[in-house]
Amino acid sequence: MILQSLIREHDRLVPAEVEVLLLPGLPHIHLLGLPDQVIKESLHRVRSALRSQGFEWPKARQVLVNIRPVDRRKSSRGLEFAIAAGLLWETGQKPPPLQQKGLYVYGELSLSGEVIEPEDLATDFLPEDGDLVMTGSGTAQRGFSRLRVRQLADLDRPELHPMEAPMFEIRRPPEGLRRSFTAVEARALSIAALGGHHWLLAGASGGGKTTLARALWSLLDPPSALDQKTGRLQEGWRPWVAPHHSASALSLVGGGMPPRPGEISRADGGILFLDELLEFSPAVQEALREPVERGVIRLSRGHHSQVFPAALQLVATTNLCPCGRWAPGVKVDCGRSLRRCASVLERISGPFFDRFDFLTFADGRRQVRDHSGEDLLLRLEAARAFRANRPSRGKPGMSPDDEVRALWEDVEEPWRSEFRESNLFHSERRRLSTLRVARSLADLDASPTIRGRHWEEALEWTLKNFERLRTASLGI
Repeated sequence: MILQSLIREHDRLVPAEVEVLLLPGLPHIHLLGLPDQVIKESLHRVRSALRSQGFEWPKARQVLVNIRPVDRRKSSRGLEFAIAAGLLWETGQKPPPLQQKGLYVYGELSLSGEVIEPEDLATDFLPEDGDLVMTGSGTAQRGFSRLRVRQLADLDRPELHPMEAPMFEIRRPPEGLRRSFTAVEARALSIAALGGHHWLLAGASGGGKTTLARALWSLLDPPSALDQKTGRLQEGWRPWVAPHHSASALSLVGGGMPPRPGEISRADGGILFLDELLEFSPAVQEALREPVERGVIRLSRGHHSQVFPAALQLVATTNLCPCGRWAPGVKVDCGRSLRRCASVLERISGPFFDRFDFLTFADGRRQVRDHSGEDLLLRLEAARAFRANRPSRGKPGMSPDDEVRALWEDVEEPWRSEFRESNLFHSERRRLSTLRVARSLADLDASPTIRGRHWEEALEWTLKNFERLRTASLGI
């Protein structure tokens, strides 16, 4: 008897084939296919459930259960129901289902034979259209159909529960909409929220850096229909992942055998927030460089290799000196030397620093805050509608860098030639960051082309602020 069930692979449930075969021999059950301890322990529940429900264990037969694919270690909370069902169908104690193609058998068993729907079925499995899952009773709501079985004795009388509305609903975090911001803060929030640019907030303690980052979370584009369908939402919204600065590189990028995703993959589609960036270890900073730029991370452990998503927006905050009060243009009499202040910035590597698209400063001084979060959201929604309807020169399947380079065609002359040949930029990455931010500024202005004023403003955010930080720390 061959049937389909589900096993856990990293952070999701994937189909697996369960083959049940009876052979002459001592009455014993053998599990093949690298099962873990969870699956091995389930055999005791299978035996108890069958006997409690009045079924016979095969006499003078050894039971072979093969789980394919056979070359990977497997874990599953619901494989025990598949094994029990396969045994009953193979021994003829229950008739096999008429529909076997596209039918997945997945559930937990009690010792008395009740079938229970595992919680991870509600969040970690996305079947194809037309697929059915035979499982137990449960309360989780998901957008696919089930055949529910209350106990093993009802295996031939499943109850059809048709597709239900997803339980996940969009709930935009309200905190950012309830606040007011200065003109500079509002502009920075608009740029970051529209373009998904990596943003570094630096400056004095108590200057509102973390508050701005949380406000950005409230202003993000709503999750897609796929995000809702798969349940990959956090509090009904895009992910917000904020690891502590003592977190190891392994916890952020993932690892183990077989490889499992880390914090950056949890932040896929949302924000990875690094508070007090300079307190994170150099190993963490270096490990983040490639996934932040590429949007994916490949982990290889032994003969296992896995690619995990990492299409996140990196937002980080940092103080610039030991006293936490200094920012470019702000005089602070704290008794510490400029050299000691500069040494704080040496904790961040230049290549990782270059991954941030733009930089803003917070000095903690009182300023007029006359831009409400609600008004910001309205302007962002208008800019997103414009961006969705304007012709795009990017092609499906382009790499992010190729897509950005294609945007050069949106730049008005003579700015296109001037900035392509300009020696202002110390790296091509910094030039591309300026182009991305300029495109966001043009979209905020509902401009189909990138004009001179967009370039000039983009340079302030993406180049001149970084230069101000460098020269101020050197005392220039």
